[in-house]
Amino acid sequence: MSRWIRVGLKRELLRRHLARENGSSPTDNEIDQWLRGAGFEHRGKDQWLVRERDLGHLDPSEVSSVAVENRDDAAAVQVTVKGSTEISIS
Repeated sequence: MSRWIRVGLKRELLRRHLARENGSSPTDNEIDQWLRGAGFEHRGKDQWLVRERDLGHLDPSEVSSVAVENRDDAAAVQVTVKGSTEISIS
C-alpha cells in the first residue's frame, strides 16, 4: 500500500511549470484542478495530501515541506528535501 504524504507547495513555481507546459499562466482554480486530477487532496492553504506513488507529479523545487501521514503506517519514516532537486522518503 502506498503511503500518504502531506506536501506544502510553492504555488508560484508550480504555476510557472504549468505555464511552460500549457502556454499560459493558470489561475489558482486551474492549479487546484490540476492537483486534484493528479491525485492530490486539498488540506488547507498550500497543503495537499497525496499518495507517495503520485508525488512524482511535482518537481522537487515546487515542494516547500513534506511529511508522512500516519494513517496506516506505524513505522518510523525519514523524509528529506534536498535543496530543490530531490525528495527522499525511506
